[in-house]
Amino acid sequence: MLGPEKWHNDYPLANGHYQSPIDIECSQQIFQQDLLDHPLKITYSPCSDSLLTNTGSSFMVALGQDCVIQDGPLSYEYELVQFHAHWGKEDYRGSEHTVNKTSHAMEIHLVHWNKTLYKNVTEAFSQPHGLAVIGVFTKIGSHHDKLQAIVDQLHKITHQNDEAVKISSFNPEDLLPNPQGRNAYWTYQGSLTTPPCTENVTWIVLRDPIEISSEQITAFRDLQSRDGKMMDNFRPVQSLNNRQIRSTFRP
Repeated sequence: MLGPEKWHNDYPLANGHYQSPIDIECSQQIFQQDLLDHPLKITYSPCSDSLLTNTGSSFMVALGQDCVIQDGPLSYEYELVQFHAHWGKEDYRGSEHTVNKTSHAMEIHLVHWNKTLYKNVTEAFSQPHGLAVIGVFTKIGSHHDKLQAIVDQLHKITHQNDEAVKISSFNPEDLLPNPQGRNAYWTYQGSLTTPPCTENVTWIVLRDPIEISSEQITAFRDLQSRDGKMMDNFRPVQSLNNRQIRSTFRP
């Protein structure tokens, strides 16, 4: 695939005014008490027989269980369909969103579709209010015991055409910071960060990062794309273009 700077040749929306990711300037965030009065509800449970694949640009875990989010900045109920991540060659970069121009080593994206308005995820992917994505920053630190269930299987999907691997049981809740940290987030209207870059995503970017070990992020960096090792698979930040960044906390 062509690099992000050329995506608009095949996907015109990549040049739109509501693109993601963005740099979150804390001085520009708008605290909204309403987001705390109607807190985001994340209802995740263990998922059996999830499928782990190499997409050529990341790993992806496809889920079939009834994991949903609602309230907070959302007017509808959204169901989790998959999660994947973006990371860098070095620990000081890798996340797609930045905060005051500072990156984290990795950013996990939990992708949800609007099950209130649409019949299936395919329909939702191209329609207004179709998607909601939770972004979780990841920094290098302690070993993440629960994520190891995924890390242990990565060698089986080193290449894009490798057969998908079943994950017998995994709770996506384990990818989130502690319960108190889940209430601290920024939210804004944006897009998918990969083609077709549709501008129908409500972004919920959690403030507090989780930790993984150096050994664990190395396993992700050892995945292969068509061009070699899968590193720096993040899109550069896009212009905010007068969008509001709302938050559940004050700067």
